[in-house]
Amino acid sequence: MHMGKTISFVKGKGSISHNNRDFIAENVDRNRTAWNVEYIKQPIREAYDQLFGEAIAEYNAKQKRKDRQVTDYLKDIKNSGNGEKQFYEIVVQIGKKDDTGVLDVEGNLSVDAKAASEILDEYARSFQERNPNLYLFNAVLHMDEATPHLHLDYIPVAHGYKTKMHTRNSLTKALQEMGIAPAVSKTDNETTHWQERERVYLKGLCLERGIEVEILGVKRDNYTIPEYKAAMPTVRFNTVHTIPKSAVGSSIFINTGCTNQAIVRVAAPIMPENIMS
Repeated sequence: MHMGKTISFVKGKGSISHNNRDFIAENVDRNRTAWNVEYIKQPIREAYDQLFGEAIAEYNAKQKRKDRQVTDYLKDIKNSGNGEKQFYEIVVQIGKKDDTGVLDVEGNLSVDAKAASEILDEYARSFQERNPNLYLFNAVLHMDEATPHLHLDYIPVAHGYKTKMHTRNSLTKALQEMGIAPAVSKTDNETTHWQERERVYLKGLCLERGIEVEILGVKRDNYTIPEYKAAMPTVRFNTVHTIPKSAVGSSIFINTGCTNQAIVRVAAPIMPENIMS
């Protein structure tokens, strides 16, 4: 019996200063920080002005009383009681340190970590096009911790409101605007529907690399990646049978925090490269 690698797709804590290495935590290897990939680093207030500035200006122009004008929408979202957040974060991680450690025994980029980082890189670079209503303002691939993983921070943008601001921060409406099916229950909602769509995309990335994906049942537990043990519950799955690594290269066990799990079987070995490109 061989357990494949886990892929976690979970809510992040949203520590931008940590993501951007404005401070260095103990679990970070400074010698590998240069291996990190920074896709976008935009100040959140600048992003809000870009996304909502026009709608705010149009709304304020119609207000006869200054106390009804929107003067700090970012702060308004923080203090709102409707459950909206200033931004959201997902952390996408492939494997654990014991099977997808960034370094091999010789201190070079491991074969497994390179394969994981390539999938994560493609996922990150395609995120905005795939999710036009989730504005990505900060995104980084971390290669200086135990295992490769992405931090993707986004602001939901919803349009078409008839009253007040015509464009607003609303995750539910933003997801629906992207064609995500409406909620049918508290646990079967727009977010879980979106996560399922993203899982399907990850499956596609695997298939493009000659990887077969088998969807199995799921058992819920309290597995978390080490960085966010206290903040980000996800899912752990039962041990599963896969074909031996020596026979096919490797096996990847996908944990997406959704309703299914998957074992990804590599049809052919991934050829090693020892340095980060």
